Amino acid sequence: MAGVRDPFTTLGIGTDAGDEEVRAAWLAAVRRHPPDRDPEGFREVREAYALLSDPEVRLTQRLFGRPGLRRLGDLARLFEAAPRRAGFAPFRALLRERAP
Repeated sequence: MAGVRDPFTTLGIGTDAGDEEVRAAWLAAVRRHPPDRDPEGFREVREAYALLSDPEVRLTQRLFGRPGLRRLGDLARLFEAAPRRAGFAPFRALLRERAP
């Protein structure tokens, strides 16, 4: 889903939006960009909703702005690959516990 730059802006919601607000914004955006009239706009809206419909992915997107991170386990692997820093040790341990 590399086409979506900022899914929050695409759907017109704030970064603190909940599940219901994301769904309502998605429905409104689909009405603005119907697939038969605006296929490119619809594709972008669909990809933004695919990212933000999952609460875990929405959290990582909000905190880190990385749409490639699909789960907290991906975030743990990203930090494991990074050089060791004293400040990340507790965070790594927490992510390791939650990783699938």
